[in-house]
Amino acid sequence: KMLPSLLCRYRGQFVAISEGRVVDYDKGEMRLFDRVHKRHFGSFILIAEVTDKPPKEVFIGSPE
Repeated sequence: KMLPSLLCRYRGQFVAISEGRVVDYDKGEMRLFDRVHKRHFGSFILIAEVTDKPPKEVFIGSPE
């Protein structure tokens, strides 16, 4: 839903998203993580690279 507007403003950068809005962005993923971790400690923040490629799927197996 946010992807078209994110691509216009942040293509090729990493964005930090909280509650449906961009709270910070940077070309460096770890620089962004460090800032967001300090400013928003304890909050759920999604950090993702803005690209038109489909997101990677991650499968986590259950020990059962």
